[in-house]
Amino acid sequence: MDSNESAFCSLWAEYHKENGCAQMFLNLALGDDYFFNRINLKNCVGIRDLLQLTRNKISQARQNCYIHVLKSDVLTLDILRKNELIEFGSLKIMNLQYELFGPRIDNHDVNILPVDPDNLNLWIDTFCRSFGAIDIKAEIARLSLKILKHSILIIATYQFRGLVRPLGCCALFENSGGIGLYCLGTLPEHRDKGVATAMIKACLDISMQNGYDCIFVQTLADEGLEKFYLKLGFKQAYEKVIFVLNRRVSCQSEL
Repeated sequence: MDSNESAFCSLWAEYHKENGCAQMFLNLALGDDYFFNRINLKNCVGIRDLLQLTRNKISQARQNCYIHVLKSDVLTLDILRKNELIEFGSLKIMNLQYELFGPRIDNHDVNILPVDPDNLNLWIDTFCRSFGAIDIKAEIARLSLKILKHSILIIATYQFRGLVRPLGCCALFENSGGIGLYCLGTLPEHRDKGVATAMIKACLDISMQNGYDCIFVQTLADEGLEKFYLKLGFKQAYEKVIFVLNRRVSCQSEL
């Protein structure tokens, strides 16, 4: 799951570098995003040098960068806390077995459509509106064909007066022997109406057709969606702690 997540992040990155215990993914055009502008650390004994190198290499940064560490990696967490980095939040990684999916889908007005080049612009617009990211729409559009090439993009729609109207969107990504569900978002005016549940069920069906019996998601604890996923049958696999690397310090350095 962790390798799948890293590979998905690399699709969005302008700057991607790996060195030993650290991975860096950076795209400043995506703004202050905790998921895509990040450093992944695993059992990094030399983290003090990494942080100092980060601070020294770039004199001015345009926004924050975020450090992701497994909650079980006590050594790295201890070093980060001793360096007085601010904790941003907790990221829960949850998976769902196909046979454990709980709810019955009653909302037959939701149509689940695969995305292709012809309706890609609708997915882009729905993504940006669902996540309040209109200001980075141009960058999402620039990346979209690459993301489409390597992912299964899905859009939820309904018919209104003969026209197709969007409800929400998501992405499935196959890599490292697993399949992850990313970018699950619903337009604000259509939330709490079963749209996300319908998209998750569709993603489970697609995953089964592609030879997988489960999918996984990530959810930030502060967003309050963990109960929603648990109700659907998801179970927590593991957890990460996210730290903020201050916006006055750039994370674009040599690892």
